[in-house]
Amino acid sequence: MGNRSGTASIYNEFNIAGGTLTPRLDFSFSSRVFYEVNNRISQPAYGVFNASVNYTTDDDRWSFTIGGRNLSDELYFVSSDARNVPTDIGYTIVSYARPREFYGTVAFRF
Repeated sequence: MGNRSGTASIYNEFNIAGGTLTPRLDFSFSSRVFYEVNNRISQPAYGVFNASVNYTTDDDRWSFTIGGRNLSDELYFVSSDARNVPTDIGYTIVSYARPREFYGTVAFRF
């Protein structure tokens, strides 16, 4: 069985108070991934949740968003690099995804 990955999103729009409120929930997952031919470095399976709520005024001029990324605070690789030389001395570099974070935005269109 090969590597598996996927994403799913659910959102809805509600007309309220002179604008549109849009809550959104996203989920992405990946099965175990091996980063080397000899399978020495691997990323275990993981899933990540993101969520946001956006409010946009009816005239489309103002938009407000609050949200969070990696809400389950998963520790997973975004890249990996490994080098081995004939003496079996080498290095491995792994870059991890950002931890749980929250954000907010305000936009004005003119």
